[in-house]
Amino acid sequence: MKKYKESHQHQSLLLPPNLDELIEEDHLVRVIDEFVSPLSPSVWDTAFKGGGAPSYHPQMMLKIILSAYSSKIFSSRLIAKAVRQDVTFMWLAGMQRPSFNTINCFHSDYFRNILEDIFTELLNFLHVQNYISFVRVYEYTDCSSCPNKTECTKAEGNRKIYYNPLLAYYKREAWDNLNSEFGVELRKRRSPEIETFFGDLKHNNNFRRFLLRGLGKVTHELGLLAISYNLRKVAKKRVKKAISKANFAFLTENVKDILEKLIFSADLQNLPYCTNFASCMDSF
Repeated sequence: MKKYKESHQHQSLLLPPNLDELIEEDHLVRVIDEFVSPLSPSVWDTAFKGGGAPSYHPQMMLKIILSAYSSKIFSSRLIAKAVRQDVTFMWLAGMQRPSFNTINCFHSDYFRNILEDIFTELLNFLHVQNYISFVRVYEYTDCSSCPNKTECTKAEGNRKIYYNPLLAYYKREAWDNLNSEFGVELRKRRSPEIETFFGDLKHNNNFRRFLLRGLGKVTHELGLLAISYNLRKVAKKRVKKAISKANFAFLTENVKDILEKLIFSADLQNLPYCTNFASCMDSF
């Protein structure tokens, strides 16, 4: 019996390997691909008017840049290196190898004018996936003749009421938790909280300084960070959900129901999504 498995490092392959088979089904890059691939071609046409030699497709470039930002890679040279060495980047790039200078142009200039459109598409993606819900707006038909209007609203038009069902659910759950016996005990020794998005960005993702200069470019770079932050959260939730379901298979039906409620109610208290790009920029 052989002591070691044989290794054939220099053996030629009859057929090249399929990169898709080398990447796990719940990997982050698959979430990025799922989000970026369906984006309308009109999004890219706004920023790229054509002319000259054909460029790399902005869809592919956005995928590798978002993947890099989600993996704590912010330098254009390091992104170009990853495209040549990392299987997941090779898969997203379709084995194309843009130079660091090309990546920098897309990173700092080309995507600037369409970043808000991409962020809007991300919110739609999260909404369809049931990760966030939009605010409902109720407006009264005519407040002009109401004698109590000045006490009701200071707006020139009619009174508007904004209602977010998911946020209302979170508030009710948070209120119940805070006023429970355990919640009261926690509040007594509560320490100051850090903004979740920036805390994750600076500590967990090790992002300490912007690489670009100027308010416009910094805004653009922060947008890329916000998009990658939300996509990482989607990938992590899917992995957690898959693990939970796998573990439940070994439990009885009654115990499974109890644990499922506990786990997924805890998920509601996880870090919130970054849903307001302008507010994120102002806070930073």
